[in-house]
Amino acid sequence: MTSNSSFQDFGEAIFELEHSEEMKEALLQGKELGSFTKKVGNDVKKELNFTIQDYVLEEKNLKQVNQQIESCEGMLETMAQLLNGFQHDLGNVSVEIDELQRASISMNQSLKNRKQLTGELDQFIKQIVLDPQFIVDLCEGDINESWQKLLRILNRKIQACEFLSTQPHTQNTFSIKYMSSILEKLKWKAICRVREFLLYRVLSLRKPKTNVQIIQQSVLIKYKHSSQFLVEFAPKYALEIKNVYVETLNAIFLHYIKAYSTSLSKLQIDIATKYDLIGMQDSSFSQIRRKTFGGGNSGVFSLTVSDGKTERSSLLDNLQEAPAIVPHIAQEKGQKYPYEFLFRSLNHMFLDTVSSEYLFSREFFEGLDPSLIIHGIFANIIVFLIVSELSLVMMRFSLMFFSFESELELYLSNCYDVLGLYIMMTVNYHNRMKMKKRRITHLHSYLERVDSLICDRFKVVFQMNVDSVKQTLASSLSATDTRPHYKIH
Repeated sequence: MTSNSSFQDFGEAIFELEHSEEMKEALLQGKELGSFTKKVGNDVKKELNFTIQDYVLEEKNLKQVNQQIESCEGMLETMAQLLNGFQHDLGNVSVEIDELQRASISMNQSLKNRKQLTGELDQFIKQIVLDPQFIVDLCEGDINESWQKLLRILNRKIQACEFLSTQPHTQNTFSIKYMSSILEKLKWKAICRVREFLLYRVLSLRKPKTNVQIIQQSVLIKYKHSSQFLVEFAPKYALEIKNVYVETLNAIFLHYIKAYSTSLSKLQIDIATKYDLIGMQDSSFSQIRRKTFGGGNSGVFSLTVSDGKTERSSLLDNLQEAPAIVPHIAQEKGQKYPYEFLFRSLNHMFLDTVSSEYLFSREFFEGLDPSLIIHGIFANIIVFLIVSELSLVMMRFSLMFFSFESELELYLSNCYDVLGLYIMMTVNYHNRMKMKKRRITHLHSYLERVDSLICDRFKVVFQMNVDSVKQTLASSLSATDTRPHYKIH
């Protein structure tokens, strides 16, 4: 390191000599270098003496500077010690911060666990605990719409308790076992009260002049939750209520249908007999026609009835919107109708009744098969309709003492109104489409049976008219006869 410094100093001295103005001037003027060197040496000595004198003069100042430097070094050492202490303290603070952070995480987790436990415990308590007033209202309060809310609450608590009794962490707890026994007692108390109440309500429908549909929609439907409660927790009692309901409605609707059918039968006009065929000879046909229809009647194949007020085709024009016939109003006005009008009114009322009852039963007896309810209510009525709607005069016989097949055939064997049969087929087809649109299939077999019976009879009567034409001599037909007649090719 020393040799390197010497060489460096020597190089710097040479560099200064090379750039010295005095050296350049001496060399250019040709001066002697020895004298020049002496001069330079003297100058250097002078400068050295000046420097030493300056140093001597500044001795006190240098001592003060030295003392200040030593004082600063002491202060710096003290500050270093303070900084080292502060650094050590910071290290301790960092450790404490780490410990506090770990403690904070542990406390947060504990708080989270406690909140979760509190929430679950609160939910657990709400699910099973019963208010004493709730028990009093359920066991002794009046059964009304507000009471239905209590029943729904009881249902939820029973289901919650049953669910909790299957969970590993709650199934063996004392609270679940205790509340299960309390809820079981309340459940059977509610079942007994609901059974008695619904039986009373259903049996009250048997009172004379009771509007069943209004009672269903304004009263019974409000207690559908009671019925559903029985279906869920006491199916045996639910079936009992259903059977009483079916028996009651069957008797009521059968009575209504019979009464309505009887009233309609008084409005019927007989249109045709076996003598009213197209090919019937004039003498016999005229006598029968005058006897049956009176003078001026255009015959069984006319769309206008003998009173001149009823157009048979009008029934087909208003199948969708035409109201059912109200018998007592029609009697007051002296109105009479061909059978197809009565057939349409009777079936219109019957189909609407079945549709309304199906919708009510599906909602009120939710959980039970509505098809069985509809079948139980309307089975006897369908038998009655198949027998009597095609022959209202047969209503005087008891349904217990005749076969509907033979009675139906008896009526059809006496029906010769081919136009009326055709209109009835159209009405029945409309009824089938209406029930299909309503998605109620419970009357499908009934409507198919009615359609089959009418179609079969229509074919027979139509063929009888064709045969009567074939058997009639063309020469016996009057030129002025306005009845339909065949054309000879």
